[in-house]
Amino acid sequence: SKLTSLGHLEMTWRSRVHFHPLLVRILHKSRLRYYGKPEKKVDMPYQAYFEVADGSGMMSMVLWNSLCPKWYHSMKVGTVLLLAKYAIKASYPFKTHPTPGDSQMKRFATIEISLNVRDPPTEISIIPEEMVKPEWGLPEVKYRFITRSELDDLPHNYSCDVIGLVTFVGRAERARKREHSEDFWLYRWAHAIDGTSDQPFILELFATSQPDVFERIHPSIHL
Repeated sequence: SKLTSLGHLEMTWRSRVHFHPLLVRILHKSRLRYYGKPEKKVDMPYQAYFEVADGSGMMSMVLWNSLCPKWYHSMKVGTVLLLAKYAIKASYPFKTHPTPGDSQMKRFATIEISLNVRDPPTEISIIPEEMVKPEWGLPEVKYRFITRSELDDLPHNYSCDVIGLVTFVGRAERARKREHSEDFWLYRWAHAIDGTSDQPFILELFATSQPDVFERIHPSIHL
């Protein structure tokens, strides 16, 4: 089936009822939000906002109700989605939007993609990263921040970004670059917490690219 782009959607959405499928990458993911009220009978009153992008720009996407428990944890920053039978709605005018990692990226802020179990029933497919083609023109994710609570579930050698409050800094130590070599690596251990787990991030820091940061790191700073 023919694909459309976010830029084309913004130009044509008022004159269409049905939209061609979209191929987008998730660049930002919000927390799951509960909006239930006693007087409203909604089966699973949850919503989650995402920012998604293709080669034309970036737009908000909202996951609603019973689709949240089904899809929220699978939709990670960097995930590529094929979306069909979605709805387009005017965006809430005072909503704050995350800043795109790429300052040149165009933001489409007047509308948002709505994914729901009905009216219409959205079809969501996750495209495995190894099947993503460069010619699709999807933007790369600049940072892949993870929380400490997510760390233990990640595969070995997974590349990611973390942020936390430093609670411990070890002394600087040396290790030979190669056996019998006169050259040494200078490194130290540090712990940082982010409030999502009782356990800290345990960081091995080397004084290679940023020696000034290496020297100045101490407890109570954010890293």
